[in-house]
Amino acid sequence: MSWRVRPCLFALPLLVLSVPSFAQVAWIKKYDDALRQAADQKKFVVLDISASWCPYCRKMAREVYPNKEFIDFSRAHVFMRFFLDTDAEGRRLGRKFNVRGFPTIVVLNVKGEEVGRLVGVRGTRKLIRDLEAIFDESSLYGDPQNEAPEPVQPERESTPAPVKAVPASSPSPKPAAESAPIKTEPKDPIADLEKKLASAQDGSEKNWLTLMLALAHFESQHWKEARVYVGRVLEKEPDNPGARELMKALDKMEHP
Repeated sequence: MSWRVRPCLFALPLLVLSVPSFAQVAWIKKYDDALRQAADQKKFVVLDISASWCPYCRKMAREVYPNKEFIDFSRAHVFMRFFLDTDAEGRRLGRKFNVRGFPTIVVLNVKGEEVGRLVGVRGTRKLIRDLEAIFDESSLYGDPQNEAPEPVQPERESTPAPVKAVPASSPSPKPAAESAPIKTEPKDPIADLEKKLASAQDGSEKNWLTLMLALAHFESQHWKEARVYVGRVLEKEPDNPGARELMKALDKMEHP
């Protein structure tokens, strides 16, 4: 081998090591892990809840999240991303944080309390600015006065209070305790959405709940029911992008 070739060969491993690996946002897969990491590293949690059929969500996934400026920005906090229609964790968090449109980005402090949210598509610079504004205006540790009750308090105020108040004087605590899990709901997301739709007053809320019902039926592979609900949305909003994308997905499922 020529002596002139050897320096090049020796330099090759150094060159390979110097090439950076493909950079991307370090998405955390589990909610509890994200909160733990946020507490350990003193960071906010940024939770993106999207849908696989949502065109605006795809646009952000294609143009914003791979952007180097956003990737560099994301390292300062903890980021999560779920699809409400395909991820069980996404469905759970969508219900927990009452997600009503896509994409929705929820910002949480280290206790898991919501401190801000963004709804709708944004470009890289706009998303960074809006998130920074939420970070600047929010407390990483929440309101000190709420430290004892913590974020679970809102759910527990209505049920345990009567249970603790009655035991000493009346035999009725058992029925109250037994009814508490029923109030917690929703084991069946379709039944829960139907109940909410029946009591909804606002037209836009009804349309959104109808679309969510279509999505819930789509997840359960109830193609006929999903098509019925999507059709109702499109009757009132023919240009609704989510409904149109879901209808396309239904066409593909029924006529692959």
